[in-house]
Order: sequence, then C-alpha cells, then structure tokens
Amino acid sequence: MIQQGRHCASLTLMARTLEPSNVVVDFVTRVKDAKSRSDVEYNSIPTTDPKKLTRQRGLVCDLAFRLGGEWEIFQHRWHIAVISKAPSRFVSSLQSDLDAAIAALPGRGIVPGLSSFQPKYPKRLPSDTIESLLDTSGRNITFPSVDRWKTAASRDFTSTYSSRVARIANTPEDACVLELLKAVRNFLAHGSKQSRATLNACIASRPASSQGPGLVGPSNAGLARGGVKSVRDVGVYLQGRAAQGMPRRMTVLTDRLEAIALTLN
Repeated sequence: MIQQGRHCASLTLMARTLEPSNVVVDFVTRVKDAKSRSDVEYNSIPTTDPKKLTRQRGLVCDLAFRLGGEWEIFQHRWHIAVISKAPSRFVSSLQSDLDAAIAALPGRGIVPGLSSFQPKYPKRLPSDTIESLLDTSGRNITFPSVDRWKTAASRDFTSTYSSRVARIANTPEDACVLELLKAVRNFLAHGSKQSRATLNACIASRPASSQGPGLVGPSNAGLARGGVKSVRDVGVYLQGRAAQGMPRRMTVLTDRLEAIALTLN
C-alpha cells in the first residue's frame, strides 16, 4: 500500500494540466489556414482553363474532407483536455468501476489483506493516460453523432464543460451543421447510396420544431440548396451559392464550424 501511494503521488505530480481553450484556438487557426490555402489555389485557376469548374469543385471537396477530419481530431483533443482540466467526474467514475471490480473478486474474507485492499486513482492523470483509458485501441476518440458526443460529455465531464456540449447538441441550428459536415465527409469517403441519402437529408430544410436531420435557422441560410431536389455532386453543392450575393456554401460551412467551436470556450 505504501508503494502504491507513492506511485499515485508521483503520477499526480507528473500530470500536466491541459487547457481546453487552447485546443479551441488551435482548431480555429488550423481551419482558417486550411481555408486560406484552398482559396489561394482556387483563385489561381485561370479563367481560360477548360477544366476550371472541375478543379474548383475538387478543391472545395478536398477542403470539406479536411475539415471533417480536423473536427474529429479536435473533438478527440478537446475531450482529453477537458478531463485534464477538470478530472473529478472522470476519476470518480473510474474509481467506482475499480471499487466494484475489487468487491466482486473471489476470496474476500479468505485471502489475507483482500478485504482491506483499496487502491485509489490519483486525482489527476497525465493526458496520455486519459487517452489510453478512453480508448484502449489507440485510435482517436470519435463520436458517431452529436447526441453520442453529448452522452460522452455527460459521462466524462464536470457540469461546467458537459453543459457546453449539451448546448450545441440541444441547439438545432448548431447541431445540424455538425451533422452536415459528417455527412459530407462520409459521402466523399464512400460515395454510397446510403451516404448520398444521408447527405441530402442533412442538406434539406426542416422546420425548427421538427426532429431529425436537415438545416434549420437563419445562420444556416447560406447552406440551403435552393430548388434542387437532390444533390448528386457534393462539389457542385459546396462550390455554389444558396442565393446570389451570398458566400459560397464552402465558406459558410467553414465559418459556421469555427463559430460553433468557439462556443465551447
């Protein structure tokens, strides 16, 4: 028990607290940089190039796919940073599981010392330990949906941080943008009938009061698809505009993603 106590104490001392707000700032910077590089290449295509539209649509698709990956990486990094900053709920859950596992061991009352065996998790954990505890496979921590993200935040975060994720999940005007981004990335990755159907469901407009996929809210007006019944080419959709005078949908999507991320601070 003395050795274990020393181990826990040293682990606590080694644990460097991460700052979630820094992860947000880094994400927004990376998104802006990616958009800026894409815009330079987009605008450098000669007007006389017979494949200009094809190249432009390819560029916006590449950027959209990149943004989808950046968002997943951001969620992974931010999740770890939040637990590092405010670990009490996560550690408490780990301790409860450990206590239950020890209580279920056979031999209590028979094996000397087993009844008094009470190992404790340190109050703080290094970031790499948090990461390995969240996913033993060594892959990024990902969330299939906004609701699953909300559930994981409620499980792992203190109320200060879980409420920020809940606000996004419970705000259709924000949640639908994240659903659209995932649908775009999945369609670009797979191109299947199912991914196309999901993409079109996420692009369609829906009343604010309804449930399910679809765009909602004035801040997402620039992502609307107009009178087109079905989007078959995501490059055409992203490179186009919802209405004359509006920014390209790729720009709107990028701006909305940045704005949503900043609400986590």
